[in-house]
Amino acid sequence: MTPPDDGEHLLADVALPVPVPRSFTYLVPAPLAAGVRPGARVVCPFGSRRVVGVVLATHRGVPPPRAKAIARVADDDEPTIPEDLLEFLRELALSHDA
Repeated sequence: MTPPDDGEHLLADVALPVPVPRSFTYLVPAPLAAGVRPGARVVCPFGSRRVVGVVLATHRGVPPPRAKAIARVADDDEPTIPEDLLEFLRELALSHDA
């Protein structure tokens, strides 16, 4: 028996190489869940094209309206950006925001 849908899904916040100073939230398809983790490169639909981005964080929640799903994981085994470097970059971004 399938559990009822509580509206929550696995989501990923992804940094994309576009001139917008924020991350974008994508749905994580179940077959990709194991590879979608912070620091991993993923291919995401963005407008009419697909771009490679970096996962900043994953979380469960209600997806934003018109959320799209990650198309595929671009990394084979380990995330391209190690967690400690990702954390340093987050702190650096916050310090420049102040």
